[in-house]
Amino acid sequence: MEELNIVKLQTPLTAECVRQLKAGDIVTLDGDVFIFRDRPHRQVYDYLQNGQQQQIPFDLTGQVIFHTGPIMEKTADGWKVVIVGSTTSIKLEALEPTIIRHYKTRGVIGKGGMGPDTTEAMKEVGCVYFAQVGGAAALLTEGVKEVVEVFWLEENSITEAVWHLKVKDFGPFIVAIDSHGRNLYIENENKVKKKLLEGV
Repeated sequence: MEELNIVKLQTPLTAECVRQLKAGDIVTLDGDVFIFRDRPHRQVYDYLQNGQQQQIPFDLTGQVIFHTGPIMEKTADGWKVVIVGSTTSIKLEALEPTIIRHYKTRGVIGKGGMGPDTTEAMKEVGCVYFAQVGGAAALLTEGVKEVVEVFWLEENSITEAVWHLKVKDFGPFIVAIDSHGRNLYIENENKVKKKLLEGV
């Protein structure tokens, strides 16, 4: 059986590193990842649109963001992750391009893919979409080594706060949208539509 070639990446990612990735590559991550779900997307988007960047207490420049609502546990030393698993990304399609362009975000982790507007922003900036393998939340959680900091916890709740994590061997993920405009979700959708039109 052919051995899988897994690319090990260190975050924050550089544009040069991201441009070398191609759709279909399998990767793991070491370094920093930010949990960044629905409500903080809207908050950051609104602050950016209103010229209030100073209201954002964290910096996503060059970072990898993770679409997930985690289960967390308070400990004597702070917080620990109980479980993380991707949430659906497409619901953030209207907000993600602005955030990617402003911060030059290099990676987005999620499930279900994103649409043409986000794909175009990723191509323009140098960013990729990492698709989580289905049913692998427990394996993914093992890769979280530390909760570094949490933002907007009181106003947003645990699942909608912004969590800064340190990770090791985090993944594996499939590069489902690369920085050259390939989006495997859109390609597969088009293939299915073509076969339906052909009556296959």
